Amino acid sequence: MALKYAKIIYDCRKASNMTQTDLQDKSGISRNSISRYENGAAPPIDVLEILLDACGYELKVFKK
Repeated sequence: MALKYAKIIYDCRKASNMTQTDLQDKSGISRNSISRYENGAAPPIDVLEILLDACGYELKVFKK
């Protein structure tokens, strides 16, 4: 499941034309943490929501 989250975070960030540093500035989540999550570490659900919100997406879009 963590790899699925990694792809979602990466794809949303890229779709928003943001670098990891841009996402850090907008979300308040460190660039190092963003990098870890994009490389397969499982983010806490509240962190995932913060990251997606900063990219302009909602977590409920991805729930099935």
